[in-house]
Amino acid sequence: MAMSNRLMRCNENDKRLLLIFKQGVVDPDNKLSSWTVEEDCCLWEGVHCDNITGRVTELSLSTTYTLGGDINLCVLQLEFLNSLDLSKNDFKTVSMPPCQISKSLFDAHKFHNQSLAALSNHSASFSVALRYLDISDNDDLFINDLHWLSQLSSIKYLDLSYVDIGNDTKWLQHIAMLPSLSELNLMSCGLTNFPSGDYVNFTSLTVLVLSFNHMVKLPDSLFNITHHIYHLDLRGCNFHGQLPKSLFNLQNLKLLDFSSNNLEGSIPYWFGQYEQLQWLGISQNLFHGVIPSSLGNISSLSMLDLSHNQLNGDLSEKNLANLSSLTYLDLSSTSFKLHFDPKWVPPFQLETLQVSNTSIGPNIPPWLYTQQSLRCLDISASGISNIDADVFWSFISRIDSVDISKNLIGGHNISKIILSANISHFGASYNSLSGSIFSLLCHQESENLEVLDLSYNNLSGTLPDCWGNWKKLRYLSLGSNKLTGIVDLSANSLSGEIPEELVSMSKILSLNLSRNYLTGKIPKEIGGMKNLESLDLSYNKLLGEIPSTISNVSFLAYLNLSYNNFIGQIPSGTQIQSFDSWSFLGNPELCGDPLPKKCNKKEETHGSKLAEEDEDDSFLKSLYLGMGVGFAVGFWGVCGSLFLVRAWRHKFFRWIGHLADQLYVALALYLKSFG
Repeated sequence: MAMSNRLMRCNENDKRLLLIFKQGVVDPDNKLSSWTVEEDCCLWEGVHCDNITGRVTELSLSTTYTLGGDINLCVLQLEFLNSLDLSKNDFKTVSMPPCQISKSLFDAHKFHNQSLAALSNHSASFSVALRYLDISDNDDLFINDLHWLSQLSSIKYLDLSYVDIGNDTKWLQHIAMLPSLSELNLMSCGLTNFPSGDYVNFTSLTVLVLSFNHMVKLPDSLFNITHHIYHLDLRGCNFHGQLPKSLFNLQNLKLLDFSSNNLEGSIPYWFGQYEQLQWLGISQNLFHGVIPSSLGNISSLSMLDLSHNQLNGDLSEKNLANLSSLTYLDLSSTSFKLHFDPKWVPPFQLETLQVSNTSIGPNIPPWLYTQQSLRCLDISASGISNIDADVFWSFISRIDSVDISKNLIGGHNISKIILSANISHFGASYNSLSGSIFSLLCHQESENLEVLDLSYNNLSGTLPDCWGNWKKLRYLSLGSNKLTGIVDLSANSLSGEIPEELVSMSKILSLNLSRNYLTGKIPKEIGGMKNLESLDLSYNKLLGEIPSTISNVSFLAYLNLSYNNFIGQIPSGTQIQSFDSWSFLGNPELCGDPLPKKCNKKEETHGSKLAEEDEDDSFLKSLYLGMGVGFAVGFWGVCGSLFLVRAWRHKFFRWIGHLADQLYVALALYLKSFG
């Protein structure tokens, strides 16, 4: 027998408690189908047992929004349970009814040689072995009373983020009863205040996350609950006023993040006395004045984000001279005046530099060229007009994510630019760049390219046919240039038919070819663009029937086919009929919902026949072309990391469609929290 084989079967009492837990679970995808009395419960989905004793030690059902219903706390009576993970689900309630098996469940599972009474013993207390509890990301879960937490005396890690506990006014007291608690995550928990009257003391707490609640007041008591914290995340809590000196009680801080609040005043000089600080984020507040010189003495600091404040005054090498560990620097949307010695060589090597909406220009600071480790650079809207072309483009070519848009860079032919083979984002819109983009896009297989924005320049020539290189492209904007010939984007002089290669591209969310001179029919293959969310083909010379396959694009939230020469019946389908009539205006030969013009029998019959042909042809084509996707919808920052949920994007597309027939859509990325 192999050493990995278990020597014991699942404990019967553990099986009983798990089946009681299952009674309250809504399982539409039948994820718990293996949870039957005939099967050893150590082999059930998400259940892990000790190989020797057969006792349940871990229950992990983090299933990405699959399970719902009620979390029956009887599961916490599993005597040797060490870890419980129910995160990323759709649970609605938490309850603690009698821990007994219902008669229907008893009959359904055909328990042998045991009475219902024997299986309903519920005198046990909660497990003292539990160390890890995660029920985060159950967005509709409300817990009105956390008193049961106080029984989990050994718990070290507790994550309730995105669970509403705001109705429990004693949440802090309940959690403070956990003497071993080391990490506490209460992000977006509906908390409206931090209790300041009662004294609590967390003897072991080292990580505290209270971000994105609505606390307003920043009480001194928050910084007296423990002196051991090294990770403090208080982003987006709507805190007002100045930072209290009591914050300095937390001498062990390595991460401190107050971003996205309404804090004001100057940056405290005593920030510079945090000798172990590695991450400091105070962006998107109302801080003003200069950077205290003491801040430049924190040699351990690797991430500094001062962006989107009212900070001003001179910024020179003296402010950064001792930051030898710095890898991330964000000074965007500040009013500093830069005065760097042209010969200064920084003691650090940055990986990310963001200085958009500042007054760096008109010249590139020479010290920037010493940063050989840069992977992300955003110098957009920073007043740059003078560059040494050979040095600048050579430097840019090694960086994976670049935004130089909204500057005054002109007179440069981009045909000689060679981007990094690993480039993922390149934005250079609103400049005066000229030349052909053929070599820029086709000199190599741009397998990692996700975002390309060269709109509002003086680019000319035809768009090259190298679509196959762009396997991960999500956003392409070449609008408002002087491009001619076949392919892309709005407000150019593009003519000819929409190429089939275009609608076979992958990773695309939005396609905008409006205000051009395109002719011919919409390719039937457009039905394979399963992830397409926004489609604008308005103000062209397209003709023929709208292919019925367009109804297959089930996530389409914005559609504009107006002012073309389409004829016949608008394809039927809930998705298409949900759009307003303005999506089809300016096509006098179109009929059917949502237009007021009804189709006659001949048009309906003809439309139905064409629909069948389209569907058959589309199916065969899909076997060879696969699923394509369209041009994606903007990016928030060159180095953002998370897309917002699809439903929010849908609402945004709906709204933008009513704004004077204008589509320049932006897709936001949400900066993932550190740690």
